[in-house]
Amino acid sequence: MKILRLSTLLYTLFFLVSCEKDRKNVVISNHVEITILNQQGQNLLATPSAYTKSNINVYYFVNGQPQLYNQPNFQADKGFLLFKDGSGIDKIRVFTDFNENQPTTLSLIKFGNLQTDTIKCEYRFEDGSVFLEKIWYNGVAQPSPYFSIIK
Repeated sequence: MKILRLSTLLYTLFFLVSCEKDRKNVVISNHVEITILNQQGQNLLATPSAYTKSNINVYYFVNGQPQLYNQPNFQADKGFLLFKDGSGIDKIRVFTDFNENQPTTLSLIKFGNLQTDTIKCEYRFEDGSVFLEKIWYNGVAQPSPYFSIIK
């Protein structure tokens, strides 16, 4: 009986050690952080805000057609989060769509009754990780995933 327990213990340890070598650190970088300002430089996400969770929508393309993103059980249930950054600035973090078979994707974001904006992203896929490489907001290249727009 002791030999069976010992062999089971050794087998389990061997299995755990061999599985550890196969684990990789997977990174998923698929979001942009946007500060939304008006012409006077006021933050439109700051209280009282022009844009709230109820009047912002994100769309991903499914079979070539824009589909409203809605996953009620997720923290970012509408495809974005409203938050304050480390400096206390109100921002929106938009989680963009990605597809390993398509390195460039398009996501749409609509603020209230305004025209729908586009977020075009180019990704690099490596060892199970997703890296956001380039971003265009309404056709204008952005230098990083952290930028401001004027509405």
